[in-house]
Amino acid sequence: AMERFYSEYSDMYAEGAPRKFAPCPIVTDADFTAASAALDGMDITPAAEAISALEERWGFKFSYISAKRLLFLLALCVTRIRRGCSVSTPEPTAEMPSGQSDAQMARELCGAIADGFGVTTDSDEERFITFAVATSEISEYSSPEARHRIEVLNSDLCRFTVRTAGLAGDVCGVDLKSDRVFVRQLFLQLKVTLARLGYAVFVKNPLLSRIKSQYPDMMAAAWFLAGAFEKETGLEINEHEAGY
Repeated sequence: AMERFYSEYSDMYAEGAPRKFAPCPIVTDADFTAASAALDGMDITPAAEAISALEERWGFKFSYISAKRLLFLLALCVTRIRRGCSVSTPEPTAEMPSGQSDAQMARELCGAIADGFGVTTDSDEERFITFAVATSEISEYSSPEARHRIEVLNSDLCRFTVRTAGLAGDVCGVDLKSDRVFVRQLFLQLKVTLARLGYAVFVKNPLLSRIKSQYPDMMAAAWFLAGAFEKETGLEINEHEAGY
């Protein structure tokens, strides 16, 4: 709830607070200022540096919206610890293809914020950060080796992605399973979609009305795939995720 409020009023926060400069280019100075102001002027530099270092070590970039959100949630985690509060992260609502990358990244971020802020994260906070990472979208890799590392750590999802690509190809009458670019992008989309639906996180698709009007056949194909997706995962897809 706090993250949504901050996102909606980030311009107001940025305009009403002393200007701060982002230590790394994961967000703009304005969004960095807004996140700090939303948390009572907290110095969130170590959180931004932790995310930037994680991207560099793993060889990828989060999407801008995901990086902005993750920065706020990491800083919020530190605020919670300092105030002696606890967090309870619900378990995913359905069985999802297992993977190890999110948990490994969360452990690295826990260590980074512990060093940067001088706080101690417990298992509950680590689960919260795992949730935050899992629902963050990767936009690009810096190398084929970086991509391969993520895929190896999410082998079940790789197999699920190939099956989905095969079904999509059958529906559309195109050999999508052999299209490496399509399959790799589908992997990234399914990864974040599964996490969002599994944790019951609703994300609005700003292009939904345009997709429905300009690509009705593709939207129909997506809805067909949604049925198979729900049958295998137990997760119900809404039209916003279907549009993505």
